[in-house]
Amino acid sequence: QDRKGPADLLPEGTLVAVGTDDFNTMLNGLKNGAVGGIFREQEVKDFLEQPMQMMQGLIQQGLAAAKSEAGLEVDLEQMLKGPFGRAFLAVTHVDLPDMEAQVPTPDVGVVFGLEAGQGATDLLEWGWATIQAIAKAELGEALPVETVMVGELSYQKIPIPEPGAPSVIFAKVGGVSMLSLSEKSIRP
Repeated sequence: QDRKGPADLLPEGTLVAVGTDDFNTMLNGLKNGAVGGIFREQEVKDFLEQPMQMMQGLIQQGLAAAKSEAGLEVDLEQMLKGPFGRAFLAVTHVDLPDMEAQVPTPDVGVVFGLEAGQGATDLLEWGWATIQAIAKAELGEALPVETVMVGELSYQKIPIPEPGAPSVIFAKVGGVSMLSLSEKSIRP
């Protein structure tokens, strides 16, 4: 099987990328290694308690909104179980505004990729569906989703109607779900 690593799924000239071929192994290594030891220290636990509570509150608010606005039931613990394979976060490019070309806003290629293992929830695909469901509940109509073909690659995008706002892009490339704010970040 020709299984590409995270760097091979990104466009040539990507500025910075952090990734792994096995997210679960990386996470377990962090938890059980020196970094995890730091987070097991009581002083660090005490220091992080309030920010973690705030983050958990925001997550719970988001899940409550998904349920009330779009009728989506979510078992967060089950969703996060995995297993997950390849994963990355990258900045592929930064294009500054060009007034002569009538491009008034920058195009920043931030892209997140995550491969769901067998039996795991595809979190990015779920996120894509959730964005659409919540928007439909809020707006009373579905967002306009465009399917774009570039060579053999097909991806979906939601153009944001605000002037200068980036589109939201979802693609599956080599078995990895990718979410981005720039079409240039999705490599054909």
